[in-house]
Amino acid sequence: IESDGYKSANEQFILVKGGFVYPKQPDLPYPTCKLKKGLEIDGLSGDLQLAASDNSLSDAAFYASISYVKPGDAQYLLNQWLGQDRTAIDDIATVDAFKLSNPDYAQSPATYKLIAFPAILPNFALVSIRGTATLWDLMSDAQLWLAAGLFQLLRDILPIGSLWTPILHKMVSFVSKLESESISRVAFYRETTAFVNYLKAETKYTTVQVTGHSLGGGLALITGSQTNSPAVGLSAPNAMLSRDTFEPPLTKHQLNTLTFNIVPVGDLVPMIDDLANLYQNINCTAAANDIIGCHGSTRSACEIQYTCGSGDRPVICNCAADYGYPEPIPTGTGIQTNFTQACLDAAAAADALGD
Repeated sequence: IESDGYKSANEQFILVKGGFVYPKQPDLPYPTCKLKKGLEIDGLSGDLQLAASDNSLSDAAFYASISYVKPGDAQYLLNQWLGQDRTAIDDIATVDAFKLSNPDYAQSPATYKLIAFPAILPNFALVSIRGTATLWDLMSDAQLWLAAGLFQLLRDILPIGSLWTPILHKMVSFVSKLESESISRVAFYRETTAFVNYLKAETKYTTVQVTGHSLGGGLALITGSQTNSPAVGLSAPNAMLSRDTFEPPLTKHQLNTLTFNIVPVGDLVPMIDDLANLYQNINCTAAANDIIGCHGSTRSACEIQYTCGSGDRPVICNCAADYGYPEPIPTGTGIQTNFTQACLDAAAAADALGD
């Protein structure tokens, strides 16, 4: 990981296009493998619509993770993931233009990407917000959700503490107001909300979705609620108890109808604050004594791809190499080599980006 918190392509995903596939697992795969109402992408048809639907939960995990990757490498991964060069664009210019037009954000440490699809979906855009990657990010996490976490803990300790739940958001709001000056310095959601509103005001994009992992996922849930935009968080802290601490405040209805959180079992971060109505628990292969293992975005993407199937997306080499998943099944077409060698070749191709 570089000093600014960005990763190279290989540090996030090693992708093999063609030749191998993860079939859907039997029994009861996650019912949200195909994300439908509210998260469909209007304007697609035919094979593109089928691919987007079949891979929608997997796509959500991928796009939530892409914000960690440095710009040139992010574009490479987008090209690999969608199978066609420049189908999706890491639109750095629009993000830079927004920051330059808003002096308050010009030097902001908040980091996010605009993923645009000009060739196939000119009116659709996706904002991916980076999560905790530096010490500053970690401090921001703690300040924004500290009050909610403390009251959650108190509720769990006190006998019949759940009786306080209906008014707990008011208590969280009161405590947060006492710290309003320090919290305002790390309220990055104000910038991401302003950015989504900026995109909508330009009228170029009729549909904007927001996503992110960890802190970025928490900001995505807030921004989605404030801008009336569908939002998907991966391992995101929630916002139900803290909903009155944001400006403007969020409503239960917004959180329950606009936000969706992917929650790995054993991950501590999405246990912060109370979940809204829409979420999907997923399995985690990390050891029970690995307290941060279930928080990694790549591991979660692997769990989703292995369980839901890879469909027409590339398979993620990290799943078998790093997280104990079986190797994918050869399809008999495309790559004429074993999976280990295919992954080594893919890693070498990504490494060549820096040459």
